[in-house]
Amino acid sequence: MINRDYIASELYRVYCDAVGGVAFNGDPLPDWETFVADPSKKKQSDAWLVAADRAIQVLDLPRVTKLGSQKGIEPKQSFCDFSMALSILKNGFPMQRSGWNGKGLFVYMVPANSYPAQTGVAKAHFGEGSLVPYGAYLAIKGVDGVVNTWVPSISDIMAEDWGVVDLHPLSGHINEATSKQVRKCNCRSLPCSCKLG
Repeated sequence: MINRDYIASELYRVYCDAVGGVAFNGDPLPDWETFVADPSKKKQSDAWLVAADRAIQVLDLPRVTKLGSQKGIEPKQSFCDFSMALSILKNGFPMQRSGWNGKGLFVYMVPANSYPAQTGVAKAHFGEGSLVPYGAYLAIKGVDGVVNTWVPSISDIMAEDWGVVDLHPLSGHINEATSKQVRKCNCRSLPCSCKLG
């Protein structure tokens, strides 16, 4: 299942790369978030969304249904299996199962990164003031607002009721430091260091 906003942003990004990041008049092309937020570019950004819809049709890609806000799940009609959910998670979108009854419960992917050594063990092994590298992992935001690492159960893996969580009005990844959702960016690092405009 594919999210049209993600497809539109990827098509736009590929276009920008193909033309060297410069418009026909020589002006630099903005990133997707800046582009869609610019009222003077609404016609063009809407056209990219139409192009994404057509790409989904041509490629016969199923669309992911957004499941509602952090207030809880509002089940819709279209879901995906875990293999597709994992692919969507890898692209920075939070997911949850319609079968989960915890309000605000969702899973997201934290990309590989590093953090300053804080414990005695980490400082002894990596050195005082060093960065401790970690691999990518899945995290779950619980109903209590606490974020933990997450490993899917066999029932989660076999389920076909996965959907993208709508974190409207912003859409994007979770800032690991604050567990708050932030606008989608291109840096794919947490905490986000992009200009969030």
